[in-house]
This record gives sequence, structure tokens and C-alpha cells, in this order.
Amino acid sequence: MSHLAERFHLAVVDLVADGSVKTRLARAWCRHLHDLEDEVLPDELRAPFSDLRESLCQHRPIGGETPVEATVRKLSVCEAEHHAASIVTLLLRLLREHPAGEKFKVVTGGQAAGATVHEPAPAFLAERSR
Repeated sequence: MSHLAERFHLAVVDLVADGSVKTRLARAWCRHLHDLEDEVLPDELRAPFSDLRESLCQHRPIGGETPVEATVRKLSVCEAEHHAASIVTLLLRLLREHPAGEKFKVVTGGQAAGATVHEPAPAFLAERSR
């Protein structure tokens, strides 16, 4: 997985963790995405990412909070859910349009395709539903 995809993946992991959607959204953005520059993103993802950043940094912070925390505090739950879904969508588009890394191995007939060592597949893979 590319470094960029890994950052979005970690943000999504924070989005599905325990806590309110607002807390999870602020945590995901602040921990993993806040410092990404638009230039590191593929061209087709720059505008949606920039729009998301702008949406999450609209309000002035109070005390020790960040602009994102100030903005998220003022969001409705529905708005926070929408922004969280935007992060997931960006990850999916990144993975779909710019796949990287090793391809999945296909298991057929109890063997990994192209395998040179002929070991039996684990029982849960070799058995077929009837």
C-alpha cells in the first residue's frame, strides 16, 4: 500500500473506532490527513480533498483547540457523517484509480495459482459448500 493510501487507511480506522462521529472525524483528520499537501494527491482527488479541508477548517479555535476541533464542534451529526464518508470515498477512489502493491493470489482447486510448492490448501479453503 502506498504511503498516501496508508494515511487514508489509518484515518478510516480511526473513523470506525469507538466514540462519537465528531470525535472520530476530528481524530482521523488531525492524526492522519491534516498535513497532506494537495500536490501529493492524484489530480482527480485534489479538488475533493481541498474541499474537505476547507469544510473542516472554517472556524477559529477557542483556547487550545485546533481549527478542525472548533469546526467539528459546530457541525451537526449529519454533517460530520458526511465528512467522514468523504474520507472513506477518497480512500476508495485512491485505491481504485491508483492500485499499488502485490496482487492477490487466487486459490483454485486447493492450490495457489502459480505456486511452486505443492502443499495442500487449508481445509477451510479446500472444502466446498454443497
